[in-house]
Amino acid sequence: MSHDITIKSGNIESIKVTQQNETPNRFVLAEPITRKIVANQGIEGIDAITAATETSDAVINAVAKAILQAMKD
Repeated sequence: MSHDITIKSGNIESIKVTQQNETPNRFVLAEPITRKIVANQGIEGIDAITAATETSDAVINAVAKAILQAMKD
């Protein structure tokens, strides 16, 4: 799973999924997690979506890795 994450002045401004290999109907359920991460400014306290737990976890983990990388750049 790939994401385009915009971080300005240490704040997450946007997250866009650019590539994913998840089951389409599960991804549709889990994709709103990206907006929750932006609103929460991180993954802490973000829960998986029922009926899309594995996909939710994949989104959360991929975003966490991307955020760490973006903060390093």
